[in-house]
Amino acid sequence: MKTIEKKTKENIHSKHRQRLRHIIYNSNFDNLTEVQILEYVLTLSIPRKDTNPIAHRLLDEFKTIANVFEADYSSLINIEGIGSETAKHIKALSKLFYYYRTSSTTKTVKPVLTTPKDFVDHFTPFLESKTVEEFYVACLTANSEVVKTILIGTGTQNSVDINMPVLISTLTTHKPNMVVIAHNHPNGIPTPSGPDYNATKKIFDLLSYMNIPLVDHIIISGSKYYSFKAEGALELVEQALRADNAHCSNKLFEMIALNKSKLSSDDNKWG
Repeated sequence: MKTIEKKTKENIHSKHRQRLRHIIYNSNFDNLTEVQILEYVLTLSIPRKDTNPIAHRLLDEFKTIANVFEADYSSLINIEGIGSETAKHIKALSKLFYYYRTSSTTKTVKPVLTTPKDFVDHFTPFLESKTVEEFYVACLTANSEVVKTILIGTGTQNSVDINMPVLISTLTTHKPNMVVIAHNHPNGIPTPSGPDYNATKKIFDLLSYMNIPLVDHIIISGSKYYSFKAEGALELVEQALRADNAHCSNKLFEMIALNKSKLSSDDNKWG
Protein backbone atom coordinates (compact mmCIF):
# COMPACT_ATOMS: atom_id res chain seq x y z
CA MET A 1 0.00 0.00 0.00
CA LYS A 2 2.80 2.42 0.93
CA THR A 3 4.56 1.66 -2.34
CA ILE A 4 1.40 2.52 -4.29
CA GLU A 5 0.95 5.78 -2.34
CA LYS A 6 4.59 6.70 -2.99
CA LYS A 7 4.27 6.05 -6.73
CA THR A 8 1.03 8.06 -6.83
CA LYS A 9 2.74 11.06 -5.21
CA GLU A 10 5.69 10.74 -7.57
CA ASN A 11 3.34 10.70 -10.56
CA ILE A 12 1.56 13.81 -9.26
CA HIS A 13 4.88 15.64 -8.78
CA SER A 14 6.09 14.46 -12.20
CA LYS A 15 2.98 15.82 -13.96
CA HIS A 16 3.20 19.06 -12.00
CA ARG A 17 6.85 19.48 -13.05
CA GLN A 18 5.94 18.85 -16.67
CA ARG A 19 3.25 21.55 -16.51
CA LEU A 20 5.70 23.91 -14.77
CA ARG A 21 8.37 23.34 -17.45
CA HIS A 22 5.75 23.99 -20.13
CA ILE A 23 4.70 27.25 -18.44
CA ILE A 24 8.31 28.38 -18.04
CA TYR A 25 9.18 27.59 -21.66
CA ASN A 26 6.15 29.38 -23.09
CA SER A 27 6.23 32.38 -20.78
CA ASN A 28 8.09 35.69 -20.90
CA PHE A 29 8.11 35.52 -17.07
CA ASP A 30 5.89 38.60 -16.73
CA ASN A 31 2.91 36.44 -15.84
CA LEU A 32 4.80 34.20 -13.41
CA THR A 33 5.07 34.57 -9.67
CA GLU A 34 8.45 34.46 -7.94
CA VAL A 35 7.25 31.29 -6.19
CA GLN A 36 6.75 29.58 -9.57
CA ILE A 37 10.17 30.68 -10.81
CA LEU A 38 11.92 29.49 -7.65
CA GLU A 39 9.89 26.29 -7.67
CA TYR A 40 11.17 25.56 -11.17
CA VAL A 41 14.77 26.37 -10.21
CA LEU A 42 14.53 23.98 -7.27
CA THR A 43 13.23 21.14 -9.45
CA LEU A 44 16.56 21.21 -11.28
CA SER A 45 18.38 20.03 -8.16
CA ILE A 46 15.68 18.36 -6.04
CA PRO A 47 14.26 15.20 -7.69
CA ARG A 48 10.84 13.67 -6.97
CA LYS A 49 9.75 16.17 -4.32
CA ASP A 50 7.24 19.00 -4.11
CA THR A 51 9.41 22.13 -4.24
CA ASN A 52 6.56 24.62 -3.80
CA PRO A 53 6.76 24.71 0.03
CA ILE A 54 10.54 25.17 -0.16
CA ALA A 55 10.13 28.07 -2.60
CA HIS A 56 7.70 29.69 -0.16
CA ARG A 57 10.14 29.24 2.72
CA LEU A 58 12.94 30.86 0.71
CA LEU A 59 10.79 33.89 -0.11
CA ASP A 60 9.51 34.13 3.47
CA GLU A 61 13.13 34.34 4.62
CA PHE A 62 14.75 36.45 1.87
CA LYS A 63 11.66 38.39 0.61
CA THR A 64 12.63 38.51 -3.11
CA ILE A 65 14.07 36.10 -5.65
CA ALA A 66 17.01 38.47 -6.15
CA ASN A 67 17.82 38.21 -2.45
CA VAL A 68 17.64 34.42 -2.68
CA PHE A 69 20.33 34.36 -5.37
CA GLU A 70 22.41 36.95 -3.48
CA ALA A 71 22.19 34.99 -0.20
CA ASP A 72 25.34 33.26 0.95
CA TYR A 73 25.70 29.49 1.15
CA SER A 74 25.45 29.30 4.96
CA SER A 75 22.15 31.23 4.95
CA LEU A 76 20.65 29.02 2.25
CA ILE A 77 21.34 25.71 3.95
CA ASN A 78 19.54 26.96 7.06
CA ILE A 79 16.28 26.82 5.11
CA GLU A 80 14.32 23.61 5.59
CA GLY A 81 14.51 21.53 2.42
CA ILE A 82 17.68 23.18 1.11
CA GLY A 83 20.61 20.79 1.29
CA SER A 84 24.23 21.34 0.45
CA GLU A 85 23.89 20.47 -3.25
CA THR A 86 20.84 22.69 -3.77
CA ALA A 87 22.55 25.62 -2.04
CA LYS A 88 25.56 25.14 -4.33
CA HIS A 89 23.20 24.93 -7.31
CA ILE A 90 21.57 28.26 -6.41
CA LYS A 91 24.96 29.95 -5.97
CA ALA A 92 26.18 28.50 -9.28
CA LEU A 93 23.10 29.86 -11.06
CA SER A 94 23.70 33.34 -9.61
CA LYS A 95 27.21 33.26 -11.10
CA LEU A 96 25.78 32.08 -14.42
CA PHE A 97 23.27 34.95 -14.47
CA TYR A 98 26.06 37.42 -13.73
CA TYR A 99 28.19 35.98 -16.54
CA TYR A 100 25.26 36.20 -18.94
CA ARG A 101 24.60 39.88 -18.06
CA THR A 102 28.23 40.89 -18.45
CA SER A 103 29.11 38.71 -21.46
CA SER A 104 27.80 41.37 -23.82
CA THR A 105 30.98 43.33 -23.12
CA THR A 106 32.97 40.65 -24.94
CA LYS A 107 30.99 40.75 -28.19
CA THR A 108 32.78 41.34 -31.48
CA VAL A 109 31.25 44.80 -31.79
CA LYS A 110 32.93 46.73 -29.00
CA PRO A 111 30.80 49.30 -27.15
CA VAL A 112 31.83 52.93 -27.59
CA LEU A 113 31.79 55.03 -24.41
CA THR A 114 31.90 58.82 -24.65
CA THR A 115 29.45 60.25 -22.09
CA PRO A 116 28.71 59.68 -18.38
CA LYS A 117 25.45 57.97 -19.40
CA ASP A 118 27.44 55.62 -21.67
CA PHE A 119 29.74 54.81 -18.75
CA VAL A 120 26.80 54.13 -16.43
CA ASP A 121 25.09 51.88 -18.99
CA HIS A 122 28.32 49.94 -19.45
CA PHE A 123 29.13 49.41 -15.77
CA THR A 124 25.60 48.82 -14.48
CA PRO A 125 25.48 45.09 -15.43
CA PHE A 126 28.68 44.59 -13.44
CA LEU A 127 27.50 46.47 -10.35
CA GLU A 128 23.71 46.22 -10.10
CA SER A 129 22.29 44.25 -7.17
CA LYS A 130 25.71 43.90 -5.55
CA THR A 131 25.53 43.99 -1.75
CA VAL A 132 29.19 44.99 -1.28
CA GLU A 133 31.30 47.60 -3.03
CA GLU A 134 33.22 46.54 -6.13
CA PHE A 135 35.67 48.55 -8.23
CA TYR A 136 36.10 48.16 -12.00
CA VAL A 137 38.35 49.62 -14.68
CA ALA A 138 37.39 49.82 -18.37
CA CYS A 139 40.24 50.02 -20.89
CA LEU A 140 39.39 52.10 -23.97
CA THR A 141 40.96 52.57 -27.38
CA ALA A 142 41.68 55.98 -28.89
CA ASN A 143 38.20 55.73 -30.47
CA SER A 144 36.60 55.16 -27.04
CA GLU A 145 35.92 51.47 -27.75
CA VAL A 146 36.00 49.13 -24.76
CA VAL A 147 38.90 46.68 -24.92
CA LYS A 148 38.43 45.06 -21.52
CA THR A 149 36.60 45.61 -18.24
CA ILE A 150 38.30 44.19 -15.15
CA LEU A 151 37.35 43.88 -11.46
CA ILE A 152 40.15 45.48 -9.45
CA GLY A 153 38.67 45.48 -5.96
CA THR A 154 35.99 43.90 -3.74
CA GLY A 155 35.17 45.27 -0.30
CA THR A 156 32.37 45.64 2.24
CA GLN A 157 29.00 47.42 2.23
CA ASN A 158 30.68 50.82 2.60
CA SER A 159 34.30 50.48 1.48
CA VAL A 160 36.51 48.86 -1.13
CA ASP A 161 40.25 48.36 -1.47
CA ILE A 162 41.82 48.58 -4.92
CA ASN A 163 44.13 45.76 -5.92
CA MET A 164 46.92 47.85 -7.44
CA PRO A 165 48.92 44.85 -8.82
CA VAL A 166 45.81 43.71 -10.73
CA LEU A 167 45.28 47.25 -12.03
CA ILE A 168 48.89 47.56 -13.16
CA SER A 169 48.76 44.13 -14.81
CA THR A 170 45.55 45.11 -16.62
CA LEU A 171 47.08 48.33 -17.92
CA THR A 172 50.31 46.71 -19.08
CA THR A 173 48.47 43.80 -20.72
CA HIS A 174 45.77 45.70 -22.59
CA LYS A 175 47.67 48.98 -23.14
CA PRO A 176 44.60 51.27 -23.19
CA ASN A 177 44.65 54.72 -24.73
CA MET A 178 42.37 55.92 -21.93
CA VAL A 179 40.59 54.56 -18.87
CA VAL A 180 37.26 54.88 -17.08
CA ILE A 181 36.86 53.62 -13.52
CA ALA A 182 33.66 52.86 -11.61
CA HIS A 183 32.43 51.47 -8.35
CA ASN A 184 29.12 51.10 -6.53
CA HIS A 185 27.52 52.33 -3.32
CA PRO A 186 25.03 49.68 -2.13
CA ASN A 187 23.45 52.18 0.30
CA GLY A 188 21.57 54.03 -2.48
CA ILE A 189 23.57 57.26 -2.16
CA PRO A 190 26.11 58.03 -4.92
CA THR A 191 27.86 60.83 -3.02
CA PRO A 192 31.68 60.41 -3.12
CA SER A 193 33.41 59.88 0.21
CA GLY A 194 36.86 61.01 1.27
CA PRO A 195 38.30 57.56 0.45
CA ASP A 196 36.63 57.76 -2.99
CA TYR A 197 38.52 60.97 -3.75
CA ASN A 198 41.76 59.48 -2.40
CA ALA A 199 41.32 56.37 -4.57
CA THR A 200 40.72 58.58 -7.61
CA LYS A 201 43.90 60.55 -6.87
CA LYS A 202 45.88 57.33 -6.43
CA ILE A 203 44.69 55.88 -9.75
CA PHE A 204 45.05 59.23 -11.53
CA ASP A 205 48.67 59.39 -10.31
CA LEU A 206 49.43 55.89 -11.60
CA LEU A 207 47.80 56.58 -14.97
CA SER A 208 49.66 59.88 -15.32
CA TYR A 209 52.93 58.04 -14.78
CA MET A 210 51.93 55.63 -17.57
CA ASN A 211 50.71 58.51 -19.79
CA ILE A 212 47.11 57.19 -19.81
CA PRO A 213 44.26 59.71 -19.38
CA LEU A 214 41.59 59.03 -16.77
CA VAL A 215 38.33 59.96 -18.52
CA ASP A 216 35.95 59.64 -15.58
CA HIS A 217 35.17 57.98 -12.28
CA ILE A 218 31.54 56.84 -12.01
CA ILE A 219 29.78 55.92 -8.77
CA ILE A 220 26.60 53.87 -9.30
CA SER A 221 24.02 53.53 -6.56
CA GLY A 222 20.71 52.00 -7.56
CA SER A 223 19.20 54.18 -10.29
CA LYS A 224 21.43 57.15 -9.36
CA TYR A 225 25.00 57.92 -10.28
CA TYR A 226 27.78 60.45 -9.80
CA SER A 227 30.28 61.47 -12.48
CA PHE A 228 33.57 62.97 -11.26
CA LYS A 229 34.06 64.50 -14.70
CA ALA A 230 30.60 66.08 -15.00
CA GLU A 231 30.67 67.46 -11.46
CA GLY A 232 34.14 69.01 -11.83
CA ALA A 233 35.69 66.76 -9.18
CA LEU A 234 38.10 65.11 -11.61
CA GLU A 235 39.62 68.49 -12.46
CA LEU A 236 40.13 69.22 -8.75
CA VAL A 237 41.75 65.82 -8.27
CA GLU A 238 44.16 66.60 -11.09
CA GLN A 239 44.97 70.04 -9.67
CA ALA A 240 45.49 68.71 -6.16
CA LEU A 241 47.75 65.94 -7.44
CA ARG A 242 49.82 67.95 -9.90
CA ALA A 243 50.28 71.09 -7.80
CA ASP A 244 50.09 69.46 -4.37
CA ASN A 245 48.01 72.50 -3.53
CA ALA A 246 46.37 72.42 -0.09
CA HIS A 247 43.63 74.76 -1.30
CA CYS A 248 42.59 72.30 -4.02
CA SER A 249 42.67 69.43 -1.52
CA ASN A 250 40.42 71.40 0.82
CA LYS A 251 38.02 72.04 -2.08
CA LEU A 252 37.69 68.30 -2.60
CA PHE A 253 36.44 67.80 0.92
CA GLU A 254 34.22 70.88 0.71
CA MET A 255 32.67 69.20 -2.34
CA ILE A 256 31.87 66.12 -0.23
CA ALA A 257 29.78 68.24 2.13
CA LEU A 258 28.18 70.11 -0.79
CA ASN A 259 27.20 66.89 -2.53
CA LYS A 260 25.51 65.59 0.60
CA SER A 261 23.25 68.64 0.68
CA LYS A 262 22.53 68.28 -3.05
CA LEU A 263 20.86 64.94 -2.46
CA SER A 264 18.03 66.59 -0.57
CA SER A 265 17.81 69.91 -2.42
CA ASP A 266 18.46 68.87 -6.04
CA ASP A 267 17.60 65.19 -6.28
CA ASN A 268 16.98 65.29 -10.04
CA LYS A 269 20.67 66.01 -10.55
CA TRP A 270 21.51 62.50 -9.40
CA GLY A 271 20.84 59.96 -12.08
